[in-house]
Amino acid sequence: MNLIVNLADIVSLIGVLTAIVCLLRAWPRVFRQDSRITLLAFLITSLFMYTSNFLEWTGITGNLDPFEDYLEVLVPLFLTAFGYTFIQHATEERLRSSEARYRTLIESATDGILLLRGNRFADCNASLLRIYGCSREAIIGRTPWDFSPERQPDGSLSSESASRYIARAATGEALFFEWQHCRLDGTPFDAEISLNRLNAEEPDTQIAIVRDITARKQAEAALRESEERWQFALEGSGDAVWDWNLHAGRMFRSRRWEEMLGIPAGANSQTPEDWQRRVHPDDLPRVQRELDLTLSGEKPQYVAEYRLQHADGRHRWILDRGKVTLRGPDGAPWRMVGTMSDITERREAEADLVESRQRFSQFMGQIPAAVFIKDTDNHLLYVNDYLRLQFGADNQPDSASSNGPTSPYLARMAADDARVLAEGVVVTSEIIPDVNDRPRHLETRKFVIQRVGKSPLIGGISLDVTELRHSEEERTRLEDQLRQAQKMEIIGRMAGGVAHDFNNLLSPILGYTEMALLDMHPEDPLFADVKNIREAAERAAGLTRQLLAFSRRQVLDMAVLNLNRTLSDLHKMLRRLIGEDIELVLRLSADLGNIRGDVDQLQQVVMNLAVNARDAMPGGGRLILQTENTTLAEGNAVLPPGVYVALSVIDSGCGMDAETLSHMFEPFFTTKERGKGTGLGLSTVYGIVKQHGGHIEAISQPGQGTTFRILFPRVEAPPSGEANPAEEEPAGPGSARLLVVEDEAMVRKMVCDILRAHGYRVLEAAGSDEALALMAAETEPVDLVLTDVIMPRMNGRELYERILRMQPGVRVLYMSGYPAEVIAEQGLVRETIHFLQKPFSVRTFLETLRGILEDA
Repeated sequence: MNLIVNLADIVSLIGVLTAIVCLLRAWPRVFRQDSRITLLAFLITSLFMYTSNFLEWTGITGNLDPFEDYLEVLVPLFLTAFGYTFIQHATEERLRSSEARYRTLIESATDGILLLRGNRFADCNASLLRIYGCSREAIIGRTPWDFSPERQPDGSLSSESASRYIARAATGEALFFEWQHCRLDGTPFDAEISLNRLNAEEPDTQIAIVRDITARKQAEAALRESEERWQFALEGSGDAVWDWNLHAGRMFRSRRWEEMLGIPAGANSQTPEDWQRRVHPDDLPRVQRELDLTLSGEKPQYVAEYRLQHADGRHRWILDRGKVTLRGPDGAPWRMVGTMSDITERREAEADLVESRQRFSQFMGQIPAAVFIKDTDNHLLYVNDYLRLQFGADNQPDSASSNGPTSPYLARMAADDARVLAEGVVVTSEIIPDVNDRPRHLETRKFVIQRVGKSPLIGGISLDVTELRHSEEERTRLEDQLRQAQKMEIIGRMAGGVAHDFNNLLSPILGYTEMALLDMHPEDPLFADVKNIREAAERAAGLTRQLLAFSRRQVLDMAVLNLNRTLSDLHKMLRRLIGEDIELVLRLSADLGNIRGDVDQLQQVVMNLAVNARDAMPGGGRLILQTENTTLAEGNAVLPPGVYVALSVIDSGCGMDAETLSHMFEPFFTTKERGKGTGLGLSTVYGIVKQHGGHIEAISQPGQGTTFRILFPRVEAPPSGEANPAEEEPAGPGSARLLVVEDEAMVRKMVCDILRAHGYRVLEAAGSDEALALMAAETEPVDLVLTDVIMPRMNGRELYERILRMQPGVRVLYMSGYPAEVIAEQGLVRETIHFLQKPFSVRTFLETLRGILEDA
């Protein structure tokens, strides 16, 4: 029993000590007030009992009864159990305190924190409620896609994407991603989500941290927009940006640098050495010097224009600007930024401007007129060489002094300034002395030159018309001649109409009187009368020839000539003919070859073409007469190959369409109004050109003007002078067999009588049909055909061509009383045929005939 009591005492003592230790540790922290009172009561009772038991055990007091001993054993055990309960309670209090601390931490976080169980919200902090704009009751139990739009920005369904993220987090994967949520009121916002599994034992329990990045997204968008605007501005300006980190030895250049120099993307080495290699060798020292001055701080900004080598090997002009933006503690440059602009087009434009100014200066230096530009204060800003040399004016600052302009020209030019500024254009005529005090007649056109943002200038051109004024009398005389020529045109036409009949009448008179005189003795009483008849007939024939020559209707008089001389002689007449509103320009080749032609007919060609050009330019324009040597090669379809002289008549008129060009050389074809054209001008030109063995063609388009180009065969002979043929011996008798074709019976009989009287054998025919019949019936060939040019049914040329087919090689002698233009219409050119102009003398007739026969 004592042993039990002793063991109980020991155990009780250990329990009491344990309870005291637990009490001391738990008392100040987690015990509530009522727990503290209960525990204190049990502790006092146990201490009292153990004190009593201790005294008894040590013998200080007597033994306690057995009940007290058992109670002493139960009380410590009971106290131990009670202590364990309170220790557990203290642990729970500690856990609650920890949870409170963590709750405080979570609630104080600015990011939203939520707890997910499965796919639904289980708990969250106040920041999350603030972010979502809702209460705790509105969010607990909801799913993440309940607070998301139907689809995310990438197009995926929010419910499917959220489920995939939650499933991945359940496997232990830590996720960080962006998500678009919606607040309770439907407002969308961007968020960053950090999603993690809470622990491995509870994979369906996950914690998510939600950060509202709307402001950051807006800032990023604003930054991107700002960068895009900056990029667009750079691209719009066409400038390249460079950033040189001198401290690190690196250089950044924008993509525009590569584009300017044709460098493939990514091939830019981004080193300063690459830039130096591309700088033109002639520019590099100057550019490097400017760069060094900026880097050393002697210049605040770097500006240089130089050439950089393009990828294709050419060089582009660059305007390079930069500034040092960062220096080290010792002042050494660490960073420099700048831009490059491609100014190639500007430099080329500047070069073109310089060239244009040089051309302008050279042109103005050659123009035979005084040209000036001045301001409204009469200060000359520009004068050409002509004005300076002829009138002593110069563009010096003191050209308009306080005493007025010293040059008479400047004084006169200043008189109308107010009127020029008011009206815009003023045309005046004045007489101003030149530097040699000679009066010069000037026609001046003064006009206003407007300038943007500045006061206007006054320009002027003065044309010296002194020589023109001096030639007024000659002009008047030429006008009279032209009017007279027009009158004579009518007379000439009348003369041409009767020339044939008149000459046919004179021919037998002259022929028979001359034959009669040959058969008569000078002492014959009738000799003087017959001689008077012949002389009267000769005077009548001479009068006819003078009339035809005066009206330029004689036969072609071919001679070697130079077209330059012909056009120069025509210049004044053409100038008057076409009018003052048309500029006449002669472009004559200095080494132009000679041709064989009739001067009068060629002048007629030029006059007709000039009149047509004038009529095509009713509002004025430009007429150019141009000559040149040219060569036609084999294969052309117009003329044989060889050397030719070309005459071009070029106008700036209304031009012609293809339909008009196809008919323009047809007789009587005209585009002019009724009564204003005969339609014979160009057909006459065509006939004359063909008579000269040439070719004419026209090139024209509506609104583009017209060019007539005429080709004449070139000859190497020098220009012809007056012919002085040597006297020939009178022709003797002949014996040749001749065919005479003449529709005028009187003329035919006279010709045949002369021929028979001089021993010739003669076949005579009254027309072409009779002549062809005779040739067909005759077996003996004839030696020569003597035919009239103009006959019914068939002209002399056509008849000869038919006879030539019947008897090849037979010669021909033409005769006619018609004027030259009628003969030309028959395709006969005097230089290429044998021709007798009616009336003719017996001597001339026989000599011509004998010469042809002897040549055969």
